[in-house]
Amino acid sequence: MADEYEPIAVSRRICAPASEIFQLLADPRRHRDLDGSGMLREVASGTTICGVGDVFVMKMYFEDLGEYHMINHIADYEPNRRIGWEPEAGRGHPNAEPEATRQARWGLDRRGGLRSRERSSPT
Repeated sequence: MADEYEPIAVSRRICAPASEIFQLLADPRRHRDLDGSGMLREVASGTTICGVGDVFVMKMYFEDLGEYHMINHIADYEPNRRIGWEPEAGRGHPNAEPEATRQARWGLDRRGGLRSRERSSPT
């Protein structure tokens, strides 16, 4: 289908136990440590992720959009193995696309391997 997007996927070996990497991913307050874009500002609401159905909100900034929020719904969760959420445009985001589905997912292996996949596709 022409309207669908291919997932972006990367894999990397990290010299740390999967449990330590997972703790970082499961704590939204630490996501700025992972952000290479500089867009993440801080957690607006939410605490350490405990399972599917949890929600956390991040304050964001992008020059073209200004300040806005992203609401992240946990859709995949297996402790020390994988975690994923589906971001939704929140307060202040002028370019919300309600028909779009976005996913951010990470998978871990016991040796500290990290697989990251982001996907954006119309529903």
